[in-house]
Amino acid sequence: MAHEDSDESKRFSSNKDQNHLKLFFKWFVAHRKIQFSFLLMVGILPLFLLIYGVLIPVSIFKPIPYNKTEVNDTISSVLTKPNKEQVKKLYEIIAKEKKLNLQRNRLKLAQQDSIYLLLNLADSNIILEVKGLPIRTARILDFETSKRLVVADHEDLLQWISDPFSLKQELSTILKIPILVVDAPKDTAEAARLPRKPLEPEKTVVHYTLWFDRGLVLEVNQAEDVNPEDEGLLHSYHKKYDSIFHRTILAKMIDPLPDDLPIKVKVTLSEADARAIYRAIPHSQNAKLIFTP
Repeated sequence: MAHEDSDESKRFSSNKDQNHLKLFFKWFVAHRKIQFSFLLMVGILPLFLLIYGVLIPVSIFKPIPYNKTEVNDTISSVLTKPNKEQVKKLYEIIAKEKKLNLQRNRLKLAQQDSIYLLLNLADSNIILEVKGLPIRTARILDFETSKRLVVADHEDLLQWISDPFSLKQELSTILKIPILVVDAPKDTAEAARLPRKPLEPEKTVVHYTLWFDRGLVLEVNQAEDVNPEDEGLLHSYHKKYDSIFHRTILAKMIDPLPDDLPIKVKVTLSEADARAIYRAIPHSQNAKLIFTP
């Protein structure tokens, strides 16, 4: 008997819900203005999101963040499609302009006594130099760059790399200067008897990020596999990295493509080269980088 009452109650509840739906649809069909408002809202909202979230940001977005000088050039405004020979010549000119810019920057920094870094993606090399003389050359095993470097106009790119970049901030899994921990001797006589042991080879995983001015960010990672004991250190490094670069969904909706969006270059080096380069470059505010995409 109780079971039959339960089934009857369920059927009554289901019939009641169906009646409410029928009443709603009858009301909706009878009111033309409500239908029009609903269809208008459904159509306008996606269109608004498309215009505000995609079309407008893309149209005003600058791939390379710098103050562009307005040039009144009527010849450059004429669009022509170059042939294969002209395209080949154009790439040769672009390569020569980049090499010329590289030599100019090397000449600027050669007047200083500090070590500087030369990042040449075209030759897949990172070079430590001082006074224009290379002191260590590291082969780039792999690299990734922001798409902004690909879509940027050549003239904009040349102006962006026309001067050396200055280091502003750094984050690393290793110390800048290695530390040797020893037990303190009781007196000078005991100190004289202590063996002069050299520093043992380091095995700590090498990952670091260098923030330069004008929005350039250089990430350097070792190619070798990470030891299990270093996974915690690497996790802490990535957590700090994400806290700096992570953007919330709300921030992305308000400003999908901000002008200060960093231009990232991620390179993979051998562990020895990555460690040596980080230890050799000066501290923030003094380190310089010459960049050639």
